[in-house]
Amino acid sequence: MAVPGTKLDPQLLQSTRKLLWGNGVKEEVFARWSQGFVFSEHEATALIQHEGGPCAVIAPVQAFLLKHALFCSEEASENLDVSEELAISFLIHGLIEMLLQLSTERYIIVTLDKGFRTAAISDSNGSTGSVESEAGSTNPKRARMDKENFHSYLRCHECADAEQLKACVKEKISSFTSDYGVLLFLYSVVLSKGIEQIKNEVEDPNEALIDGTYGHGSQSLINLLLTGRAVSNVWDNDKEISGLKMRGIQKQSYIGFLTLLEHLRYCEVGWFLKNPKCPIWLLASETHLTVLFSKEKGIVFPATQEVTAKQIFQRFDHEGNGFISTSSLAELLQELDLGTEKEYVDVVRNKLDSENLGIITLSSFMQEFYPDEGSQGCPNHFIVFHYNGLSRSCPHSKVCFQEGTITLLVQEEYDMQIMVEKTIVIFSFSLSLSLHIYLSIYLSIYLSIYLSIYLFLYIYQFLYIYLYIYQFLYIYQSIYQFSLYLSIYLSIYLSIYLSFLYIYLSVSLYLSVSLYLSIYLSIYQFLYIYISMFLYIYLSISFFISIYLCFFISIYLSISFFISIYQFLYIYLCIYLSVSLYLSIYLSIYYKLNL
Repeated sequence: MAVPGTKLDPQLLQSTRKLLWGNGVKEEVFARWSQGFVFSEHEATALIQHEGGPCAVIAPVQAFLLKHALFCSEEASENLDVSEELAISFLIHGLIEMLLQLSTERYIIVTLDKGFRTAAISDSNGSTGSVESEAGSTNPKRARMDKENFHSYLRCHECADAEQLKACVKEKISSFTSDYGVLLFLYSVVLSKGIEQIKNEVEDPNEALIDGTYGHGSQSLINLLLTGRAVSNVWDNDKEISGLKMRGIQKQSYIGFLTLLEHLRYCEVGWFLKNPKCPIWLLASETHLTVLFSKEKGIVFPATQEVTAKQIFQRFDHEGNGFISTSSLAELLQELDLGTEKEYVDVVRNKLDSENLGIITLSSFMQEFYPDEGSQGCPNHFIVFHYNGLSRSCPHSKVCFQEGTITLLVQEEYDMQIMVEKTIVIFSFSLSLSLHIYLSIYLSIYLSIYLSIYLFLYIYQFLYIYLYIYQFLYIYQSIYQFSLYLSIYLSIYLSIYLSFLYIYLSVSLYLSVSLYLSIYLSIYQFLYIYISMFLYIYLSISFFISIYLCFFISIYLSISFFISIYQFLYIYLCIYLSVSLYLSIYLSIYYKLNL
């Protein structure tokens, strides 16, 4: 028998509140969660959600309720129009199953103290708040209590085993169907699971399970209610991303989960949640949770060896490319228990990677080891039902199951046409996995060739520029050498010219002396001497100009000393000859004047 209700330890209560609500919760948000599990007047097994927020608990409970109503209980039937007592029985079975899947050593059922009802009524007399009813009107008779008083009236009943849990839930079912019943069941789940265990499973232990500002439940809370584990992700198994281990769904669950966020590429829902054991799915939009279900069990399949092999293969495919490296083949075969001998692994590697690309695709691996495994038969035509607990979101503000028909047109590339109540939605999966892989390989090769050509052109342009610079430097060096050789040739030419000039001046001097000696002999000789002196002056001016040129050339040749020692010696000789010539001329003039 369950332990009678006891008051929660203050420290445990504080830890529970912080785990659920964070550092605080608005009274308006808390009030939206303060409803019980109430059935609709228009659908015997459909639960009502008065306001936004508690769908994170109500929708999973509705899904498990439908599971027992359709497939599990002895009273299960395709007819959901049942009596109130039978609907309550389905609710009890659903709540019990959700608690049992926590797989804990003990279970705790949380209820309110008997004095709560009186306190709630007295508290509500001083409150002007009201709550929207199913039809959209307000219900002023519904009791309200602030969160502090609510937590002070909590009582827990400990159950040692499953039998005690079942008996306790049946006994306390009225607590869950009355006001605050959703919160009481939520607190029962959290305390039964254990606060520390939940913190170990969630991705961020400091993140609250319910947003205290807006009131929506986290993915960890949804997974806790669907699978019994408060993981934060919806993919299959655990993944290692950048060295960080990210936990996912470990096995096929009874209730599935689909989300609009996957269509928007914000998350990835794994096979375990997409293909549950029962054809019941939670549908998640940006702000609300609803339920989609069918009475046709043939649209879901149990996990097979093929599915297990694909999941293990995807664990080695960290990037989700549809292929793995050949270096991972040995570990993959060992994980699947398909053989670990090195010779066998080499044979399989050569067969699956015959083109030596260094990769093994999922399709080729599955074709090699699971050729007979294929998709199981699925009916092409079946009926589905959709549940939305918010009355204002339902047709005519009536919470009931909306019926639709789905027709599958399966072709080679799995084009799916879904017809639901004259509305056609086309999902086109235009590329198969193998085509995607081959296209990826083709694009990789194309990009490699393109980058190689681009790199070659870049190197060619670089070499062309380098060759252009080299040619420019070669031309510059040629011009420089030409200038140098020209200067040398000019120096030699001037030196020869000066030598001839020296000889000419010597002859002229000799003639001048002869004329001076003959001046007294003849006027002709006088005129000859005069002309000779004029020529001498002209030659002197030429000589000074030659000296200036020689000086310029000598400076140029001095700068060219670092190029060639030979040039330096040559310039020095020219200067020496020039100076000697100058001295000779000077002495000649001096001698002539003295005469």
